[in-house]
Amino acid sequence: MKIAFFDHPFHEKTKSSNFFLDIVNALGGVDVFYADFHNEKDTELLINKLCYQFDLLIFWQVIPPASILLKVPHKRIVLIPMYDACCTMTYFQWYAYRHCHFINFSHKLHTILCNMRMHSLYVRYVPHITTMESEKKDEGLTAFVWRRTPALNMKGLLEALKNIGVRTIVFHDSQDNISPEIPFRDMIEGLNIEYTNGWFNTHDEYLKSVIACDIYVAPRLYEGIGMSFLEAMGLGLCVLAPNQATMNEYIIDGYNGVLFKNFKSIKKKRFEIDKIKIQSRISFQKYLAEWEDTIPTIYTFLVSIEEEYQGHCKKPYFFILEDIKMFLKVRVFPFLRRKTGLLDY
Repeated sequence: MKIAFFDHPFHEKTKSSNFFLDIVNALGGVDVFYADFHNEKDTELLINKLCYQFDLLIFWQVIPPASILLKVPHKRIVLIPMYDACCTMTYFQWYAYRHCHFINFSHKLHTILCNMRMHSLYVRYVPHITTMESEKKDEGLTAFVWRRTPALNMKGLLEALKNIGVRTIVFHDSQDNISPEIPFRDMIEGLNIEYTNGWFNTHDEYLKSVIACDIYVAPRLYEGIGMSFLEAMGLGLCVLAPNQATMNEYIIDGYNGVLFKNFKSIKKKRFEIDKIKIQSRISFQKYLAEWEDTIPTIYTFLVSIEEEYQGHCKKPYFFILEDIKMFLKVRVFPFLRRKTGLLDY
């Protein structure tokens, strides 16, 4: 089987899709193309050439406009969307892709497609991580905070962390947010903030910084696979995460992590961090075993795709109310909260 694997150009550097490429490579020859289909060159190459050279077309985290895919004379198209990039898509928008097949790492997206009787496989990925021991000093609770967006409500987060007993914060800035002033240092009294920025030299160096902490704050409001918080669970940290997909598909509030509505609500919660840390690692190992058992299912799914999905898809008109609720929840309400300064991410 000859397979074309379309990936986001950014992943050529991060290699974050390699785990799935390893799975696909077991099925035959795989050619990888880094394209986002925002230019005519990528589109023309797909429609006029590549679709005739391969038995299977896989789009990893790249969802071309339906108008483009409808022009592709190929019956074996697999889309692998991520929740963070597709959480605003409505039933009407998904319906345009009804001729495609899907692999979903988010149960929420999988449910939407299944509601419309579209062809979807749900899998829950868990990464293998390097075994390492914590070098944490016994100096009270330590939290790891990774600011991946300048909109992060620092004052609200620091107040919440101090309220639950955190004494030290390992604060990491992404490359785009580096600020020499670090104005939040003096926002809250009684917190020791250790500041780092930019890229770590190696991924293991990043993991060593994380495992030296007790608490990991999920860096984004929405996640795709959620690699960062999953690694933190595997290292035995108590993860604090927004009650959103895909975080709430792994984390059970108060059991193996903590889910919150906003930073302010964290201060109202009561939980035993030491017990959660133990259960976090146990849950990770359980999820990892389940993921490894799922891999043969992915092989079967990809090999069995013979033609365009012929199932009778349900019209999107049945889901107008769901689309309205989705529009309000992921577009209108966040916009209003951002304008009024109430959005934490």
